Parts: sequence; structure tokens; C-alpha cells
Amino acid sequence: TRPGSRGFALIDALIAIFVVSVGVVGAMDLIVTSQLEIDYQRKITLAGMLAAGKLEELDAGNDLPTTTTTPVSFGTEYGLTGYNTYTYTITSTAITTASFPAAAPSTDLTGWTNKVAVTVKFRDFRAKEHAVTVTSIKTKRG
Repeated sequence: TRPGSRGFALIDALIAIFVVSVGVVGAMDLIVTSQLEIDYQRKITLAGMLAAGKLEELDAGNDLPTTTTTPVSFGTEYGLTGYNTYTYTITSTAITTASFPAAAPSTDLTGWTNKVAVTVKFRDFRAKEHAVTVTSIKTKRG
């Protein structure tokens, strides 16, 4: 500004606009990043709940589950719109012996007890695959 004049010069206004725009762009980036993280956390939580639910469903049955090699879609299996991107596989591994406590003679569990793992996979907005695995011990009933 000239001596004795009041107000701002054009350069002062341009600098102020630049500083404010940098702040606004930074805030917008923070909002977008926060929304993407919230979406990821929602998906990983849902994957964990789906895996735990499938494991409970398997535990409710009388027989030991078998290992699946082809991923199964929750949307297809249960007719749930929006769940087609969540798939699961089951890994069922036989437990053959156990000792309770360690000094006791081992017990033959062949055909009666399996370690069962349910893995749920999904993709994030970048198409990166993520997986959640829930594991339990399943004993044959009957």
C-alpha cells in the first residue's frame, strides 16, 4: 500500500486467498481420508462378524465341517444384496490326539474333533484384498 492510503493492495489479497485455499484443500483431504478409513473399518468389522456368524452356524451342526477350496459369496448363499463382495472359505483340520493334563495318557480324537477356520475376504476401494480369519475347535455330536 502507498503511504497514507487505507486498505489492502492486490498482492495482499492474493496472498490471503492463497493461504485460505491451502487450508481449505488440506481440510478437504482430511475429510476424504477420514471417510475412506471409516469405510475400511466398517468393512473389516462386518467381515469379522460374518466370519464369526458362519463359525457359529458350523458349530450348531452335528457333523464336522469339510474344507472348501472355492470361495462362497455371502450374498449368493443367503440372498443378501450388497454382500456379494464378501466371500468365505472353510479350513477344517483334524485333531488326532489330546492330553489333559500333560501327564495324562493321550486320547484318540480321530474323526471326532477338528480345528475349523473361517476366512472372509473382501476388497477395499483400491481393490486391495483383505481377509479376516476366525478359528475354533469343533467336536462332532451324536
